[in-house]
Parts: sequence; C-alpha cells; structure tokens
Amino acid sequence: MAVTESGASADFLTVDPTSKAGRSTLYGPDGTIMTPGADGYIQRLDFGVFAAGAPANGSSIFNMRNATTSTRVGLVRKIRLTWMVTTAGTGTEWAYELVRTSAAAMSGGTAVTTANMGRKDTGVSNPEIASDTTGGDFRFSNAALTTTSVTFGQSLGGFVLANPIGSILEKIFDFDNNEGPIKLRAGEGLALRVKTITATIVYAMSGNVQFEMR
Repeated sequence: MAVTESGASADFLTVDPTSKAGRSTLYGPDGTIMTPGADGYIQRLDFGVFAAGAPANGSSIFNMRNATTSTRVGLVRKIRLTWMVTTAGTGTEWAYELVRTSAAAMSGGTAVTTANMGRKDTGVSNPEIASDTTGGDFRFSNAALTTTSVTFGQSLGGFVLANPIGSILEKIFDFDNNEGPIKLRAGEGLALRVKTITATIVYAMSGNVQFEMR
C-alpha cells in the first residue's frame, strides 16, 4: 500500500472513510480557502427624500463593513440604486463614487443589524457585515453619515446622472460581470460618497445590495 507524504510537512494524505477518496482543500488564486457554498443576503436601501443641496460634496450616504473579528470574507456581488428626481436643479448633473474604507465604522442614519438583514435563505447564519457586530457596519442615510476616524482608500467606480425632472434613473454595479465580486476582509468596508451635486436638486433614492459571506 502506497502512503503519500506532504513535501512541506510531515503530514500524510487523509482518505475519506465514506468515499474512499483523498481529502484536499481548494484555494483561490489569492490564497483564500474556497468553500462549496456561501451565505447570501439581499438588503433594501430606503434612503427617502434628499433635501435640496444635501448632503454636501464628499459626504458618505452608505457604508458596509466586515467585522474586525470576522473569519469570513464578504463578497459584494451587486448594488442597485434608483433615483426619482422631484425638483430639477440649476446645474446639469450630480455624481457619486464607491470607495473602500478602513480603520473605523461610521455612525448615524439607518443602521441594519444581523437580525434585520435580508436573507436569500432563512437557514443562513448571521452576517459579519452588520451594525451590531464587532467593528462591523451596514447603514445608509439621506444626510451625511458621521465618518470620524474612517480612512477612505481606493475608488472602485463612479457615475454621473443628469437631472430631468420626473425621470426615474437607475444604476447597477454588477461586479459578477466585472471580474468577480468586491472582497471585504476583516475590518474592510465599502462606502457610497457624493462627489458632485447640483445645489437645488431634490430627489428620492432607494435600492438594494446583494452580498455573501464565505
């Protein structure tokens, strides 16, 4: 009988007693362990109506952050945003961008806890991306969130919208069709920031976020 020994340690190949096959662990190109399944979530974002000229340029209106103690990676697969313009502004456009965050969670607005997070399957575990986990966060607001001690990093994309009154506008970040989901490791976050906004514009905003914990 042949015995296979690891070339990197004194470990031997383990044979599964049921399948009689050798056991192995699959890793992705970045070294992350690949598992056959992941817990999936879809959470509504109901921002409500934004007042004219608010929030100011540079403000954050959405943030999601993996817990600092998390042993799983958050996979952001899709963000869908919808606007309804009620009062057109004097300018012609306004813009947002998605930015990586670290160092701290945000505060203010509507916080979503583990118990209130939308689940794609009722049997999944609580997500580490939620406002009641250790260092984690998930919140949105129609006013500027408090970003004390938050570090803003790489911009992952942005978009510009025109402001025809009465129009419904939509933007979808489909990361699965763009070389895979955005990965949020322990303590890493993703924020939506106002980049440019026409001072007098009034609009309502909603949407949802689809993500997994793996």
